[in-house]
Amino acid sequence: MRTRNAIILAVSSLLVASNIASCIRQLRTQIYQEFPQRSPTEAAVPSVRCIPEPDGHSEGLVTIWFDDGRDDTYLVAYPLMKQSGYRGVLAIIADRDMASQKLAPGNVTPMSWEQVAELVDEGWEISSHSLTHCRLDQLPMDSDDGRHSLSEEIVRSKTELENRGFTVSTFTAPYGRWSEESITLATELYRGFRTLVAGVNPLPVTGFKLSSCAIRNHTTTEEMQGWIRQAEAEHGWLIITIHTVTDRPDNDWDISIKQFVDMLRLINESSLAVVTASEALDHPGFGQPTPATATTVAPYSVPTVTPPPVISPDVFSNTVMLHIPAIDVHTRIAAALPTEDGESLDFSELDNVPMWVSDTRGIGEYGVAVIAGHRQWGPTPKIFARLDQLGEGDIVQIVTAQHVFLFVVNDPNVVIDPDEVEAEIWERDAQAEESGASVLALLTCTPYGTALQRLIAFAALEGVEEVHNQ
Repeated sequence: MRTRNAIILAVSSLLVASNIASCIRQLRTQIYQEFPQRSPTEAAVPSVRCIPEPDGHSEGLVTIWFDDGRDDTYLVAYPLMKQSGYRGVLAIIADRDMASQKLAPGNVTPMSWEQVAELVDEGWEISSHSLTHCRLDQLPMDSDDGRHSLSEEIVRSKTELENRGFTVSTFTAPYGRWSEESITLATELYRGFRTLVAGVNPLPVTGFKLSSCAIRNHTTTEEMQGWIRQAEAEHGWLIITIHTVTDRPDNDWDISIKQFVDMLRLINESSLAVVTASEALDHPGFGQPTPATATTVAPYSVPTVTPPPVISPDVFSNTVMLHIPAIDVHTRIAAALPTEDGESLDFSELDNVPMWVSDTRGIGEYGVAVIAGHRQWGPTPKIFARLDQLGEGDIVQIVTAQHVFLFVVNDPNVVIDPDEVEAEIWERDAQAEESGASVLALLTCTPYGTALQRLIAFAALEGVEEVHNQ
């Protein structure tokens, strides 16, 4: 992805490998602390709850879905799941050599095929996570070399997994991204297409794209409880997405053993039945749901029905202005467009002005558009020097010769590591696209004077006015 090399992931963090022995010791200790009323042999807690009939005790379903087929799923999560009587879904990258390459920067090792087979024998289910873990929204249907195409990633991945004796009924979108062409192709082969769009799925399942709630390093017990309560209130199907479970969380997608144990405890205390994806897709439902009382998972409000205009790349040939009155920003915006070889983006103007990252959404388009800018250069403050002072409700205006786009800040001061930016943008982009919201992400470095982390301020489009020239 050009954005990764150009700016969003300019600095990669080195993940620390987990110490497995320490991890297991801590795991056991935490289980006993969570369930002190039971003996050590019973401490694994939750008893198995089979798929309920519509008139049974359960009020909804939950599926625990592990992405990438990482070895910590087998070494850490699987023992807890097994002791809890729960089965999960493994989203497997079919090309294991490529999986090793993709996971290597985080010092993560993929599960062996023998480990995958062991979990399947225990009742776990396999979901295709593509052949090589590429963004589907950037791939053609076919390619001359037969690699990195939708056909390879969606069709061949299923074939490779089935040739190993696995049944594959669902597809898990890498990075939570997709295109309409990928959806069309996947519908011919799979029963469901899991995304990172936050929400609870209705029962019986009526759509092909499946929403999920991802547990991340910052996810609280209260947030997990909110997802579960929403699924119960709506008699729906909650999918919980997990990447890494470790005793040493090192990035936003790593979760602690305590978080995982807390999740198991909340599920056990709920009325939700733990099922695989196929079992949920086969479920007839629980009748008419009651109105949801929990706070909705989707973070963006539903905008007007008519899509707003979009600032296309050619508009930047004329002046496009950015105004943020709260921090006294009044500047021209340039566009970081592809270089002649198409291998990267041209950020040559970034020293002087903020730049729209053309690998992201167009400004005004449903999804997230990114504008990147410096905070300082040496001792000299730059245009985003005071971006950390933005507050909720502050106004951001983007002005072209034809339109004035009015954004309102709704999530300022999001501070994350550089290697987490891409996932953060993509997850929010999927949520915004699904709910029909136009979101602006203002991106810079932090703390001031360093490039250790990234600061993002998110703003939602509230309206667009036409410019009437006199």
